[in-house]
Amino acid sequence: MRAATPEAIREWFLEGGAIRAVRLARPGIGARRQSLEELEKLLELPSSLLFAAYSLLEAEPDVADEALDSIPFYSLCRGFFLPLMGLAPERVGRLFGLTAAAPLTSEQRSRLVGEFLARKLGLSLQEKVALVMGDPFMGKPPGVREDTLTRLLARLAFRTVSQIRHSIVGAGDLASLFAMRTTRDRSDLTSAEVLTVLRFLKGAEPFHRMRALEDLFLRCGRLEAYVLSALILNKVHLSLSGRSELIYEHLAAQFQAAKEVLATVAALTDPFELASILEHEGVPGLKKIALKPLSPILPALAGATVPAEVKLPAWFECKYDGIRLMLHKATDERGQLEFAGYTRRRHDWSELIPGLAPLARVLPCHSAILDGELHGSTLDRSGTLRPCTVYEVHTFLRGEPGAARVNLRYTAFDLLYLDGVDLTDRPFSERRARLERLLAVPSQLPLPLPLELSRGRRVESREEMNRLYEQFRAQGYEGGMLKIESSAYPLATRTPNWMKRKPEETLDLVLTGAFWSDPSTAGKRMFDAYLISCRGPEGLHLVGTVGGVDESTTLKIAGAILQHNLLTGRPIEHRGHQRTAAGLELAPYLVVTVALEGVVRDVGGVFSLRSPRIKQVRAGEMSVGEIATLEEIERRHMREGLG
Repeated sequence: MRAATPEAIREWFLEGGAIRAVRLARPGIGARRQSLEELEKLLELPSSLLFAAYSLLEAEPDVADEALDSIPFYSLCRGFFLPLMGLAPERVGRLFGLTAAAPLTSEQRSRLVGEFLARKLGLSLQEKVALVMGDPFMGKPPGVREDTLTRLLARLAFRTVSQIRHSIVGAGDLASLFAMRTTRDRSDLTSAEVLTVLRFLKGAEPFHRMRALEDLFLRCGRLEAYVLSALILNKVHLSLSGRSELIYEHLAAQFQAAKEVLATVAALTDPFELASILEHEGVPGLKKIALKPLSPILPALAGATVPAEVKLPAWFECKYDGIRLMLHKATDERGQLEFAGYTRRRHDWSELIPGLAPLARVLPCHSAILDGELHGSTLDRSGTLRPCTVYEVHTFLRGEPGAARVNLRYTAFDLLYLDGVDLTDRPFSERRARLERLLAVPSQLPLPLPLELSRGRRVESREEMNRLYEQFRAQGYEGGMLKIESSAYPLATRTPNWMKRKPEETLDLVLTGAFWSDPSTAGKRMFDAYLISCRGPEGLHLVGTVGGVDESTTLKIAGAILQHNLLTGRPIEHRGHQRTAAGLELAPYLVVTVALEGVVRDVGGVFSLRSPRIKQVRAGEMSVGEIATLEEIERRHMREGLG
């Protein structure tokens, strides 16, 4: 009998796909497990495919041989991402050599997402939700930073890193450069293979990580290289208003569940865990997700303003300008303290905030979740003590050079959980009474981080509310908050039962276009005006143009536009009295707080803001799903009695 040739052995190994081949070949000779390098020589598989199969088997030894079989990555990019990215037709043709289809309507975009989530594509529901969210790492650190991709592109293009960075300005973003250096049209990659490689990058040895990543890009076509780099950098900007809400809506229809239930479960976990539970356990599996300490949650958010027709009496309390912080306390079986301080984005700042442990320790309970504000005071130049701004608190905590000394304190204004009891469905008046009893003694103790109860009281009339508001303002605070006493605590929701009272009318909106500066007058500024949009029933709705932005804010906005790959390449124009301004459409990401003098409505019934001014850039702070709605703007117009 003739000995089998290496080619015949390799063909036998590869008969059932990469996972089966690695499963058979991995034990090697005797009991010794072969390394990734040895398997690559034996099987001659692409490095990225071998990395995916090997890593998957290491994590899940019983994984099916077909686990990497799925919709081709090119089909995913062409049929799902490209229609939703809203890139200009000229840019699509220049970068990918493709003809862009007509833009989708809001209804068509929603239908595409629904079909994608429902169809069997060889991807788990969790993976599909991750792709809709534009986060293949599912909220975890990616293990690959922008400078890593920049160095990789420099090596692939035989250029220096500084040359690549200089080229980004002309190309618009790093993803475009990856597309421009790619010569092939499409690859043989599957979407499951790509997602599996990305999933295991974080824990891999640097050599294997870079080898797998480099091989992925070498195998990609132009469109695939663009999408892959944008996914890695979390810069896939889809023309979807409120991605999370859209996902809950379609999953609710798919699994015949209440959208509100899904949103609540996602607030207690995240959309990715929600998808995993639904896929493997169905709706009954959601019952195991309950509010508990040390599991971060998304807090309730307040509405924009106090309407004239609000019904009183209600609770009115001071609004502090600080960092929203959920304080969690738990006690283990041995009586040891466990605690955490979560921001509204569910980041644990326990290590960053001094004095949080003693504060949690003195709470007279075994377990609790408090909602509150980390704020403080500082001395101004005249030696007068005044409340800090949220920026001063941030810079102090980060230890930035020149940061003002801040006397921090934690003010609690709600109680969500106490000794095994979820209080979120109880009325605010009951939660407040329990909070007052809980803090009666601790708030009197001298702590490294002082603990206090939010100042407020029940107001019977608007005049009484106004007097209390003016008192808070005179003391240097941001304003007040009106709360309906019978209201529950809705997780992850902007509730109409909490209403802000601030000195200036503001709206949180998203920038959807940027106009180039006039070179003769703008100096060094890249842009001098922006389109601002709110959420409408059919997607984003344009409500005006804002200019007059100071140089510091302009630099922040321009930096965020470049950092987050917001230029779609689609040109825009605005015809003014003296000149026509040209610019580019922006992917909806950059939220700004805009002050306004009022709302106007033209003869055609179109609403726009009067004299809007950008007050605050909120890059990364707020999602587009949290910005103001057209309905809110219409209500403001009605209140003002205009038009």
